[in-house]
Amino acid sequence: MNLHIPTRRVPGFRRLKNYRDEEMKGILDALSKARPASTITNLATQIAQATGRPAEELKEVLSALGGLYLLLESREVGIPSLVKDVCEALAASSQSDFTFDEASGESFQKRLTEALSYKGVLGITAKALDIFLEEERVFCTARLITDIRPIFPIHTEENPNEVIFVHTLKIRYHHSDEQQPMEFFVAMDGDDIDKLMAVLERGKRKQKALKTVLQNGKLNIIEGGHGCA
Repeated sequence: MNLHIPTRRVPGFRRLKNYRDEEMKGILDALSKARPASTITNLATQIAQATGRPAEELKEVLSALGGLYLLLESREVGIPSLVKDVCEALAASSQSDFTFDEASGESFQKRLTEALSYKGVLGITAKALDIFLEEERVFCTARLITDIRPIFPIHTEENPNEVIFVHTLKIRYHHSDEQQPMEFFVAMDGDDIDKLMAVLERGKRKQKALKTVLQNGKLNIIEGGHGCA
């Protein structure tokens, strides 16, 4: 398999290679006790709390590994074959500065193989995020900006006696064709805010009702944020 490692994933593999044995053992122990999460960020937070390591550091490692889980499914390859291809791709990349002697190569392959055995935690987390992002646009963040606008009479030399409230809803979102978040703006009045809040509250009630049904059916629910973080 001709494998390309994205540049943004290389730091995670480098950390994985450079961890001391006891550090790696602590991370894997924490991973074995963690619950599947809705995002790599949320899973990294769990591991950070258990190990005391920075969450951002762990996010790099888990993001690199999560991408490999998706490759295992989409390309229907075995773990030994994928691990071999990853090592070859890293060593061949001009941007990764990866070098392996016999000992470090065996150690890295062993770590990758062991990490890829946690399909019930990291694999499910990677798949959950992949399924959620299978949309053209995915919500990132929102902000409501409120201002007061004067209404001037027809003869503008006269002072205004009336004003109106204008609320501007700013929505940031990820587009499937873009790496950076995009945004758009919508003007709203007070009634529009009430309508939007009613729609969102109904959505929460629907989710709560469905959760009860799913929990009664003994299904595990993966919850959490999928935003820009």
